[in-house]
Amino acid sequence: RELCGGADGWMRVLTHPETGMVLSVGRDQYRTPAALRRLVEWRAATCMAPGCGTPARRCQIDHQLAWEHGGTTELTNLGPLCVGHHTIKHHGGWRVRQIPDSGGALEWKSPGGRRFIVRPERKVPVFRPAPDDDRSPQATAPF
Repeated sequence: RELCGGADGWMRVLTHPETGMVLSVGRDQYRTPAALRRLVEWRAATCMAPGCGTPARRCQIDHQLAWEHGGTTELTNLGPLCVGHHTIKHHGGWRVRQIPDSGGALEWKSPGGRRFIVRPERKVPVFRPAPDDDRSPQATAPF
């Protein structure tokens, strides 16, 4: 209590239960922490725009749902975009969304309506809370 009592504030940090890797800082922070950035760069080694090969380490980390529109700083809302594609996403009429439960795949829609799916090189497991239903198969097993 003494250690925490003098703190000016707190930041919620969601970490992986086994590795301790940072997965989310929610709406507490816009800037992507270094550990979370490394995970984003590991998942997608290049810019997540169709056909782009710019290395992720040279990209900006983009909030797919923009921070100013309620987007969070978490793995399920982040992806690397090179400066050019980041600009096109925000000012070029393209729409981009991270496909839920896809491990980081992005769906791009062009101003003309064409659809492109870009998948990262690696998948990060998607963790979901266990259901609260007591009638799950494990609860009714005879042994």
